[in-house]
Amino acid sequence: MGYYLSTQILTLINSKNCAEIFIKKLTKIKFWRNYYCFAHNFANFDSFFILPALIKAGGKIIQIFIRNNNIIFLYCRVGNINFTFRDTFLHIGLPLSKIFKMIGWKKNFLVMFKKRNLLVYLSFDVIGLTRFVYFLSSMTVRLYGQNMLGYISIAQFAFEIYKSIFMFKIVYFLSQHLRQMLQPYFTGNKILITKNIAKKLFFYDVNSMYPFMMLKNLPNNYLGIKSKEKLNTFFGFAGVVILKQPKNTFYCNFKKGILFSEEIKMLIKNGYKFKFYYFIRFKAEKLFNEYIQHFYLLKKFSKLKFWTYFSKICLNSLYGKFATKISKKNALQLSMAINSYSRVEMIQYRQKYFIYSDTDSIIYDQYLKKKYIGKDIGMMKLVDIIEHGYFIPNYYTYLTKSSRIIKAKGMIKKVNPILKGLIFNFKLAYFKKKSWKIFLQETVFKFTYTPNNVIYYYKKIKKGFDWIGKLY
Repeated sequence: MGYYLSTQILTLINSKNCAEIFIKKLTKIKFWRNYYCFAHNFANFDSFFILPALIKAGGKIIQIFIRNNNIIFLYCRVGNINFTFRDTFLHIGLPLSKIFKMIGWKKNFLVMFKKRNLLVYLSFDVIGLTRFVYFLSSMTVRLYGQNMLGYISIAQFAFEIYKSIFMFKIVYFLSQHLRQMLQPYFTGNKILITKNIAKKLFFYDVNSMYPFMMLKNLPNNYLGIKSKEKLNTFFGFAGVVILKQPKNTFYCNFKKGILFSEEIKMLIKNGYKFKFYYFIRFKAEKLFNEYIQHFYLLKKFSKLKFWTYFSKICLNSLYGKFATKISKKNALQLSMAINSYSRVEMIQYRQKYFIYSDTDSIIYDQYLKKKYIGKDIGMMKLVDIIEHGYFIPNYYTYLTKSSRIIKAKGMIKKVNPILKGLIFNFKLAYFKKKSWKIFLQETVFKFTYTPNNVIYYYKKIKKGFDWIGKLY
C-alpha cells in the first residue's frame, strides 16, 4: 500500500495489515485533526480494506453513502481525528493509466512488469494520483469557482455548476405525489436486436445524444391535471392505453402507461392509436442551452484530450441528476422528457432494416445516407466497420480489421465478468450454422445458439461442460 501526504512525503507499506498500519500512522501525527483522503476506485476496492481497519482502530462512522452496495463516500472519526474518504474514479470514470495518458504523463507499464518493479509502479500511481487531485481541484476552482473534489461524483459537480453559473430560469421540482406517479415510467431507450450473428456491418453513434435533447423544449412548471385536452397544443404527460399498433414495430411494447406528449404525437404518426385517461400539463421552456453550448464548444475545439473528455462527462452527467431525490422532491419530468426525445430521435433511424440499436447507437448492414452524418451535435458518426459480430441484450462483441470490442453490462456482466475487461481471443465457429462457440484463452465457456433465440451457456469442467443457465 502506498500513500502521499500533502507535505510531499511518500510512504510505502509492505504488510498484510497495511490498512491498519496506515490508520495508526496518521493518528500519531501531531497537530493534524482532519484528513481528506482520495483513492481511485475506493468504492470497489480500497473501501474493503479501509473500513475494517477504521472499525478495528475504534472508529465511529459519522456519515456514509452507499450506491449499488459499494461505499462511495465515508466520513469517520477515530478518537479526536476525522477521516473523509472520496473516490476519484466517480469524478472521471477512467483508470489512472488513461488519465495520465490524456494529461501527457508517460508511464511504461511493460518495463515495470517485466522487471517486476512493483514499488516503482505503486509509487508512480500514488504520486500521479496526488498530482491529478491538485490539477483537477485547481482547474475547476479557477474556471467555475467550484472544487470538483468537494463533491461525491461528476453528476453532483455538474449540477452545482449549472445552478451557480448557467441557471437563468427557475427549475421547478415535482411534489412527492407527482414523482411517485411518473417514476415507474422513467425508462431509457429499449435495446432492439433483429439478428444475433452477422458480418460486414456499420456501427453508427449519435454525437452527444442526451445533450442534444436537452436543447429542446422541456416540461418545467406544473400547471395541473385535466381529463380532456387538445393533443395538437398539449405539452406534458398523458396516461394512455394502446388500442392499436403496427405489426412490425421496433418502438414500444407496453399496453398502459404515462407517455410524454411529443412521443405520443410521433407514435400516432407511425400507426398507433391511444385511449387517453388524463393529461398532466407543464409549461414548455428551454433550460440548458447555455450550459450545453459551453461544454460542447469546449469539447469540439479543445486540443487537449483531457479537456475533451472532461467536457463530455459534464455534458452527459447533468440530466440524470434531476431524476434523483432532492429534499423529497425532484425534477423527474425533465429527465423523462429527455429520454422520450431520444426515443423519438432514434425512431427515424429504425425505419430501415438494422441489426442492433440502443439508446444512441445503431448497427446497419449498409452505409447510412450522408445527410445524417456530420460532426455537429445530434448528427451521426461512423464508429466502426464490423467484420463479424454477435449481439444479445446487454452484451455484444465484434471484430474489426484492427481490434476486438466487448461490451457487457447488467446481470451478464455480474454472472460472467470474463466477458468484459479481459483481453482474450475469440472465434466464431460454424458461422452460418445453428451452433457456435466462443473460445477464450483456456476455453472456459461454451455457448449454444438455438433457432428460438435462447442462448444456453456452460462452464468448463474436467469432463466436458456443465450447464449453468440461459442468457436470452
